[in-house]
Amino acid sequence: MLAFGHMNDIKNSHHIYLAAAICFMIITAQTLWSTIHGDGAVYAWMIREVCHNASSLLNHPLAWTRTNFFIDHPYFFFLVAAPISKIFGTGDIGIKIPNYIVGFISLWMVYKIAKHYSNSFWPGLLACYVLISNPLYELMLKQPTLDPLAQLLSLLSIFVMINNEKPKMKQFFISGLLMGFAFLTKGLELLPNLAALFIVVCNLIKKNNLNPLKVISIGLLGLTLPIVSWLIYDRIFWNQTWYHQYYARQFTNRFFSEANTQTAIDLGYLKNLISKYFIQIGIIIWGTVKALKQGQRLNLFWWYTVLYSFFNIVAFSIIKKDSSQHLTGIFLFSSVLVGHYLYEIYQSMNYSKTQMTLNKILPYFHYTVGAAVLAMWIWFMTHENNKKDLWTYIKNQTAFFSQAENNLPVVLADNVDDLTGVYFTAQWYWSNNKIFFAQEAKSLFGENAPEVFLITKKDENSFNIERTLYHP
Repeated sequence: MLAFGHMNDIKNSHHIYLAAAICFMIITAQTLWSTIHGDGAVYAWMIREVCHNASSLLNHPLAWTRTNFFIDHPYFFFLVAAPISKIFGTGDIGIKIPNYIVGFISLWMVYKIAKHYSNSFWPGLLACYVLISNPLYELMLKQPTLDPLAQLLSLLSIFVMINNEKPKMKQFFISGLLMGFAFLTKGLELLPNLAALFIVVCNLIKKNNLNPLKVISIGLLGLTLPIVSWLIYDRIFWNQTWYHQYYARQFTNRFFSEANTQTAIDLGYLKNLISKYFIQIGIIIWGTVKALKQGQRLNLFWWYTVLYSFFNIVAFSIIKKDSSQHLTGIFLFSSVLVGHYLYEIYQSMNYSKTQMTLNKILPYFHYTVGAAVLAMWIWFMTHENNKKDLWTYIKNQTAFFSQAENNLPVVLADNVDDLTGVYFTAQWYWSNNKIFFAQEAKSLFGENAPEVFLITKKDENSFNIERTLYHP
């Protein structure tokens, strides 16, 4: 989209500002349309709780249902996002801004790394467009999600390593520290990132003849400081409530669960990646083969990206999860390689007639893209959300449940479609009401038969709401 050969970078630097504006509009276009739902509603609720009741964290972990604490991941994302949302508000818009900021920083770092390996800024801009045009990555930025921040911290961690020819000891410490905070964002899912980073560090040790014990010790110190601090906090204030439940959930009930150990590996995650990213994978393979044929050395970021992708695929194939959110890191890191190789495809034309024609056309094409994205952004900002899905349906009930006379408990019957998604989305939008799963209501209400709103199955895009006396 933006390869301009050997044009003067200074002369065309205004394309950087145009690209920044385009990325801003793509990220924020559906701010008013993107309904917070599912996991996003869970994380939005956590951020709001930290904003409004931070002192409760001295007594117990954050509650995500009426009877359970949130122990799926550590809380670094919530602690980062809460002050930002405190400034902009904890409504639908303000709660999305932290991830918008993470997205902009991620794009900037992608640009910086792609430019680091080239003498032109065009590969950097191409890499940014590869990333932001990915609908799955864009989806991660539309509501509170943990993966963009976790993978950004990992990206910063490797950037610290590759930014200088010979990293100093403090850079190994900072890299480890950033990876430690990445673990505090997403937990054990960062193990593939750590494995890839470790191999890159070993390469740097050998290449620069560094003291391996000193380097690894410094890096491990940085890595463990945030993690140990979190565990100490859990021990002092929560009597290890978070740790014990996290261990049980991630190991006993997931990794070593009977369902997970029936088969050794499942290729659903790999199939999901290929089906959604096969063009980009093809470009990376083409660029890699071309580089090897020309006797070029593959840089450290290439190795980090490929190693991380391999370890990530193996990890999620073993635990048998194929959610697109776990592809976030692959999307982020590989965009640098794709942008670089797209630029090389253009350069391979070697001043041909096609290249000269593209030199004339592409600048105007960039302006056209900018105008089209602006028109899209204005349209989304000036039109009402008319999506007819389950999440918008829940959001549209907010006015009803905000009325004082309707401030009753809400009980979800077990037959409701996407039960947990409805629970957390309703918890976010119907903040005046307490939401209960049927089992929770049974154990908490007993035989009292209080008046409630009972939610029962209707269809995949809505449900029945009945005001009744609840009898479990």
